[in-house]
Amino acid sequence: MLPYFQEACDFFHESVNEEETLLLIGHWNGNETIQSWISPYGGQVVTPRARELLLDLPGCSHIGKRIIYFDGHGHTNVMVPGDNGYLAGGHGIMGMSPHNFSVPVAADYGFIFTRSSPTHVFYCQEVFSPTTSLPSDVNEFDPETINDENHNAILDCVSNSGIDKCVFDLCEQWTYFGDEEEERSVPGNPGDVSDNNQATLSIDNRAIIMFACVLGLLLS
Repeated sequence: MLPYFQEACDFFHESVNEEETLLLIGHWNGNETIQSWISPYGGQVVTPRARELLLDLPGCSHIGKRIIYFDGHGHTNVMVPGDNGYLAGGHGIMGMSPHNFSVPVAADYGFIFTRSSPTHVFYCQEVFSPTTSLPSDVNEFDPETINDENHNAILDCVSNSGIDKCVFDLCEQWTYFGDEEEERSVPGNPGDVSDNNQATLSIDNRAIIMFACVLGLLLS
């Protein structure tokens, strides 16, 4: 994997200026959000670790805090400040204690929208079920507790006004870590998230230079 990373960094060295963002996309979540029951995914590279590898390579190291990532696997959508990225995994599978999380969390479905010039990151929660309504067993979950009003509101807004207006009106603007000081976390801290699908990502890449990689590989 490292030779491919270095090839990419050689390109970024000539192509990424001080106002542009490098976006890394992978499936496996880890570091701050790694599961306590499996490590390190049978040797597969978690996305935050892949970001750390990029930071150590010539051609990418100068980008620093402007290397951000999206990963999935854990059934929730959260910012991960310590790893300089975002877990986007709550879209299609409900996560609840004790089957998917070590602590009770609401069922959470949504998508992340990001655009550049300047870089903004938005989380648009479409469907959720409050934590207080979750049963002790997933089989006892009551679908009537699901709130999908925002899903319909987003669809109506996008149809009538376009995505740019709607993300500001109906979505939560998340911190863009490229504007903050770089902090390197220590891998291996157990977190509260677990097995999952990846969320849908809507990405405006006209000015963001994107580096998408498959992380289901072993380091050679």
